[in-house]
Amino acid sequence: MVERRDRLDALRAPASAGRLTPRVAGSHPADKAADAHRAPGAGGMRGRAVLSF
Repeated sequence: MVERRDRLDALRAPASAGRLTPRVAGSHPADKAADAHRAPGAGGMRGRAVLSF
């Protein structure tokens, strides 16, 4: 794994200030975690799957 500390350091301040907005593709109940895990493989998904507990 290549370490890119410079990139992480550049994100530290905006992340700490709450200025980064993650891209969320969808929210799934916890009992559908397996479906959420498979979703990126189906294609067309932009963003992250979020599990709701």
